Amino acid sequence: MIFLLYYQYFVLFVLGFMLLNLAINFFVYKNVENYSLTDQVLKNPPLISILIPARNEAENISRCLK
Repeated sequence: MIFLLYYQYFVLFVLGFMLLNLAINFFVYKNVENYSLTDQVLKNPPLISILIPARNEAENISRCLK
């Protein structure tokens, strides 16, 4: 019986921590216009690689790549 009470406290603590984290992130990162890319990155965008995990998908992979 006491284990169930500790479990409920633990779940309540985790949910409260997640709610607090959400509230802090909402107020800190509210104005996304402050976080823009530099002019150098906009002029010369970096090359990226896209990894597609595919096993035994030889017939379907061409549609994904297009």
